[in-house]
Amino acid sequence: MGRWAGGGTGARAITSHPNQTQPNVGDVDSINHLLAALYDVISAPAHWAPDWKRIHTLFGPYVRSARRLPIPAKYLPAGK
Repeated sequence: MGRWAGGGTGARAITSHPNQTQPNVGDVDSINHLLAALYDVISAPAHWAPDWKRIHTLFGPYVRSARRLPIPAKYLPAGK
């Protein structure tokens, strides 16, 4: 099979990497479910411990995430 496994329509899990944990089927069986699962794991109260295992199942094995911070005003063009 190619890099994408599964079948049908909607989101499919990347399963070809040997260290990739399999996602919950309900998290990836459609784009709506994938986005809902992603929102569920990243939107939580302060001091909440993320479910890292679930988060890792929603992304491919080589994905890197980064926090985006606002650009300080001193770096913006004048008038912005």
